[in-house]
Amino acid sequence: MRIYNGIERPDFTPEVIDYIRADEVFVFGSNLAGLHDGGASLVAKRRFGAIQHRGVGLQGQSFAIPTVRDDVDAIKPHVDAFIIFARSRRDLFFYVIRIGCGSACFTDSDIAPLFAEALDEPNICLPKTFHDILMVDRYRRTEKEKMLAGELYDATDPSLLMELRACRELCWQYNQMNPSLEAECNAKIREILGQADEDTHINQPFRCDYGSNIRVGRRFFANFNLTILDEAPVTIGDDCFIGPNVSIFTACHSTDPIERNSRREWAEPVSIGNSCWIGGSVTILPGVTIGNNVTIGAGSVVVKDIPSGVVAVGNPARVVKMVK
Repeated sequence: MRIYNGIERPDFTPEVIDYIRADEVFVFGSNLAGLHDGGASLVAKRRFGAIQHRGVGLQGQSFAIPTVRDDVDAIKPHVDAFIIFARSRRDLFFYVIRIGCGSACFTDSDIAPLFAEALDEPNICLPKTFHDILMVDRYRRTEKEKMLAGELYDATDPSLLMELRACRELCWQYNQMNPSLEAECNAKIREILGQADEDTHINQPFRCDYGSNIRVGRRFFANFNLTILDEAPVTIGDDCFIGPNVSIFTACHSTDPIERNSRREWAEPVSIGNSCWIGGSVTILPGVTIGNNVTIGAGSVVVKDIPSGVVAVGNPARVVKMVK
């Protein structure tokens, strides 16, 4: 058993759920049309407030995840959206049943990996079959593999700390080099980054966490004091200009102080397209995708995706102009 919001809850979702408390939610598999006419979806409609013809999201004390799809990959975005919602509603406790393992004809091994990020969420209760599959997978993988997969990982893992120290040493060496030694500087930055070429130029000082997770395209230029926390992949296209004092973050920490102090965190990738200009003192937050031919105005904080062919400015950055 676990204690959540002062109430004792089960460690795993019960096989049969006839009753839930006022702060609990029944999470079931549905179809996009919201035809809740059989199986768990009928239970959700009769007992927990699921609404006919609504196939996604919170409905009364139920939450619908579409699972009647052609393949598992089509289900994942809906599972991800559920996990994000659950993180935003710490006042609720969610019972996930074996969604997709009935009329949708998927197996527990098919569906369980979709819930990897939910495994450590205190207000999400998974079926024991899902939990056991995820735990076996977790013990097989390294903390680095979890980090790069966007799952919760232990940031104090010794092998990760070793990589951080090695990258810090390389960055220190780069930042001490005579900038007039252009070929030597280029060779060092190519040693640090996961992808760069002979036209890559980054003004010193430059700092990053791992370096190997950063890929830059052709003719990349960055001005002084570029900082990239690359716990997740950071991908930058061709012909991009980065102004001074720009920060690109992928590392994420819980807003719950107890969870944050456990040193468990996760990371979300950042992608910047071709022919982009990122102005001075811009901050780009985890999970952001910026399209092609984009200008981000100086001092902006980019918290959401920016489409191609625009100028965006502000905190948070908003599109203010289309570019022909």
